[in-house]
Amino acid sequence: MKAVKKELDSMDKLKVYKLIKNIPTNARFITTRWVFKYKRDFNGKIIQRKARLVARGYTQELGTDYHDTFAPTLKQDSLRILVATAVSKNFEIKQIDINSAYLNAPLEEEIYLKAPEGHPGYNKYFWKLNKALYGLKQSANVWNKQLNKTLLKLNFKRLYSDPCIYKKVNNKNEITCLLAVYVDDIIIAGTNTEIKNTINLIKKEFNIKEIGDVDFIIGIKFIKHKNGYILHQKRYIIDILNKYNKYLSRPSDFIKPIENDDFKLISVDSTKYRSLIGNLLYLAISTRPDILFAVTKAARKSNNPNKEDWINLIKILEYIKGTINYGLMFNKNSYINAYSDADYGGDKKTRRSTTGFLISIGNTPICWCSKLQHCVATSTCEAEIYSISECAKHCSWFINLLKELNYNIPEINIFTDNKAAINICNNNIINQKNKHMDIRFHFIKELIFENKIKLTYVKSKMNLADGLTKYLNKNLTNTFRNNILYKFD
Repeated sequence: MKAVKKELDSMDKLKVYKLIKNIPTNARFITTRWVFKYKRDFNGKIIQRKARLVARGYTQELGTDYHDTFAPTLKQDSLRILVATAVSKNFEIKQIDINSAYLNAPLEEEIYLKAPEGHPGYNKYFWKLNKALYGLKQSANVWNKQLNKTLLKLNFKRLYSDPCIYKKVNNKNEITCLLAVYVDDIIIAGTNTEIKNTINLIKKEFNIKEIGDVDFIIGIKFIKHKNGYILHQKRYIIDILNKYNKYLSRPSDFIKPIENDDFKLISVDSTKYRSLIGNLLYLAISTRPDILFAVTKAARKSNNPNKEDWINLIKILEYIKGTINYGLMFNKNSYINAYSDADYGGDKKTRRSTTGFLISIGNTPICWCSKLQHCVATSTCEAEIYSISECAKHCSWFINLLKELNYNIPEINIFTDNKAAINICNNNIINQKNKHMDIRFHFIKELIFENKIKLTYVKSKMNLADGLTKYLNKNLTNTFRNNILYKFD
């Protein structure tokens, strides 16, 4: 009950509600419930017992109880770009947590609740909410507006390329501080003096918890070393392995899928299958690009998985068990490269090709992608041009974000292993084989003309996107993993 009292005291302090005897005629009230959870550190140790009063937002009516609900969320790519920028500028990175964040955001609609259990007015009074409550559909939206308003008042500027990244500049237009916002968790990068000043300013607006050096956020562990940071998810991997331990055999250092016609006739639990897909997808998009192709390929079978699909999914677990000590290494590097590749007609059912691309700063992957193309390519050249266009779109966003961070970006080299695709994009070659490739083809040519990208040939074995389009053998898997990831102790 201490956690409940603490939450109610916090609401009183922030003046979240007004106590009333009765609600207006024809007004409706929303019910609530208490949610209890443990907050754990990187090692899984309980550090706090939390109680949260949550409104049953699913009973709200659009247009009466709420209007806008959207709130931006920090992109993983943007987080990695911020870390790379901080390392290049010799910035320190600190972390703060805003306590009871949603309770700071004023509401625009009139919303009534029954006084909850634990409150002296339980079964006697109603609450008229002045501020947002967890569970309301508009809570994330109004909190984001309130935080944005506060940070703008503190002379931060919101980036257009990612509204969850903020910067502060001095009179010479030099960046002195950067913020990355993930709901109520904030990463602050800058000099120690600037970080201290920023924290003191935020303290005047919100009740915060200072965590110190960035340590653990959105499931990612930060390790500081002499040249920068290592980002990994070892704790997250251990939790997944413990959950599915009974299905595992020995660890592996590469993924070798099986094909068994008898197993294809045996169905498995699709809920369990999708749950594991979700666990692995978060790992793949956060710190482990080496498993992204295998996971996305397995995800295509989520609706009706069979025993063969399940065994191949478990093989991904055995692979990450054998390569658990790998993560992303951020050093002081400034050169930017991109790699694009396609697996022509790789999907046996639809004959669609797979797109893969990777963008790196130095040797550190920042953005990566592996997905099935939306249409059937009629040649390897067309499949490669499709992949190049997807990579070019991401490069365009990448350049815009880095320009907002005051980088002077030359054209980005996109390395691909198809000379025909390069020649077609670099020249006005129109013939029977490519005349139907209209919008994507001209989009690439426009970026080349604007000197934003440059297409360069690379041999397949040197193309870092190769492992994002197909399964690799043991030697190629080890080379691919060691080229993009760092092994830590």
